[in-house]
Amino acid sequence: MTSPWDLYDQLIDEIPADITVTAIHTDGKWRRVATSEDGAGMAFGMNVQSRPRALEDPSDLVGRPLRDVAALAKSWNFEDAGVGMAAVNAYHSHPVRALAHGFRPCKENNWARTFHP
Repeated sequence: MTSPWDLYDQLIDEIPADITVTAIHTDGKWRRVATSEDGAGMAFGMNVQSRPRALEDPSDLVGRPLRDVAALAKSWNFEDAGVGMAAVNAYHSHPVRALAHGFRPCKENNWARTFHP
């Protein structure tokens, strides 16, 4: 039997232990994480404290393994979960990795058609 958390576990487990967080920004609506392998990821952040926070100051996570920060994606605190998803995205959206998994960049910015079928 599979769990709804299996996808998160798989995404987190693929992150090598030697990649670290070099910067975290939590201002505004977006959570941004940069990594020691020149990766960068974003995720939507909610300024809602649904559970006790795992961290008081997100900048305390700079220097920590990316995999540990990515595990926050499974937090029931939405603010922490946003930081965790930005960390997951920082690893999986790295250009080398994304291209290897079939991502093809657009020739033009098509944000206006993001949800167009």
